[in-house]
Amino acid sequence: MSLRAAGEPFSPLRWNDQLMRAFRLAYDGRPFYGFQRQPSVPTVEGALFDALRALSILPPAADKPTGYAAAGRTDAGVSAVAQTVAFECPEWLSPRALNSELPATIRAWASTDVADDFHATHHATARPTRSRPSAAATIFTI
Repeated sequence: MSLRAAGEPFSPLRWNDQLMRAFRLAYDGRPFYGFQRQPSVPTVEGALFDALRALSILPPAADKPTGYAAAGRTDAGVSAVAQTVAFECPEWLSPRALNSELPATIRAWASTDVADDFHATHHATARPTRSRPSAAATIFTI
């Protein structure tokens, strides 16, 4: 599903009200070389930024969204069920809208507006980890 009509991207001039929003992501890490962007290999963060570019939220030449932070990182092949990322975005950006441009192995499943000074890394209260290779396969094959 795409929120764009007739192949046109959203106009940043029409959607210029920006607010700070945190998103919860779940992803099957098997096809990725970790969360953090790396040159020439697929990463979760790279796929997220590609989706934001496709939605005209992240300009083509921008390094990352304004105010962007992620609560943590994962290594190659490692999955997550509650990774938090936060950035400035238009009010219309919802998990459903974001999912329209994310690959099937990454799903935004929740979002909330946060204070302008919110930082996903610094405001994280826990970073639980568990090694269970079969968990990602279960989540993404249902």
